[in-house]
Amino acid sequence: MDWLGFLGSILSGIIGGLFTFLGVKVTIKNDDKKRKKEELDKAVEKRPRLEIVDYKGFNIEKDKSDNCFEITLLDIKQFYCEGSRACFDYDKKSTDNKNYNCVEYTLKNTGMTEIVEVCVTSNLPKNMSVFPYEGKDFFITNKMINYDVWSDHKYIKPGELFNIKVHYLNDQVIYSNLGNPTITLWLLDINGRLWSQSFSCPDNEVGVPHLNNINNFRAQTSVETAIQCFKDPMLW
Repeated sequence: MDWLGFLGSILSGIIGGLFTFLGVKVTIKNDDKKRKKEELDKAVEKRPRLEIVDYKGFNIEKDKSDNCFEITLLDIKQFYCEGSRACFDYDKKSTDNKNYNCVEYTLKNTGMTEIVEVCVTSNLPKNMSVFPYEGKDFFITNKMINYDVWSDHKYIKPGELFNIKVHYLNDQVIYSNLGNPTITLWLLDINGRLWSQSFSCPDNEVGVPHLNNINNFRAQTSVETAIQCFKDPMLW
């Protein structure tokens, strides 16, 4: 009987310790979840945000501006394959800068967090490529598509300005058929968080930033995935 009592005491201790351990583990998990939520709420409250403070419509000065992020939006005219290589054609006028017009925005970081980098992506992968304005000829002549362009202007502190020019062929301004914004601004902040803002270009409207992630960014900008969809349109 003494052995039974002894074993019972040991088992009771083990079971009691196990429940204590599980209780502590649940408490730590709940505290960690609460801490992460508080951190996220604080990050959203202090998130970076680019807001339009000045807008210049078409027929403005088209020369390259200092400290200005310049991109080109072009219609994809045709897709075809040359052997195993996917090829994309654009308007024949697209390599001559004289055929372009642009709109210009002055954006201000009205948030409370510094922006490390800004990227523009296409929201119309079936119809529209995004190129750097000065580097567009490389993509056009090599019959390539592209869905993201990163700005050279880095570290935009709260209260600082950010200028962007969006170039179009004169007679080919691109709008979304569904009325959705044609491009998205992606903001990488100083804490490593990635935010996305819809941008209704060439209109004078930019959306509220939302916390996003690198997986969504890669999915939106994947050339390889898009080529598979061009080859098999059912995948769109």
